[in-house]
Amino acid sequence: MVILIIAFISSCYLIFNFPPKDDNLRKQTYCTPEQKNAQVCPEYYSATCGWFDQSIKCFKYPCADTFANPCFACADSKVEFYTSGECPK
Repeated sequence: MVILIIAFISSCYLIFNFPPKDDNLRKQTYCTPEQKNAQVCPEYYSATCGWFDQSIKCFKYPCADTFANPCFACADSKVEFYTSGECPK
């Protein structure tokens, strides 16, 4: 029983003190048809990583580009979804 408690406490420590490093685990928001057809985007900066769709063949990770905000990301025809923040390096 003591071993189970120690294992549980150790697991909790690892989970809460070492968050995942993979930026792919951030919330993915898929571009809507309205966003894809945007004619004008507001000029504000909120770093957004736009992830390319399957039509783009990338040679290295990430298969994405950083945009000023979600509107600019979705206005790019190659972007399928976006995550908040700059793209991983």
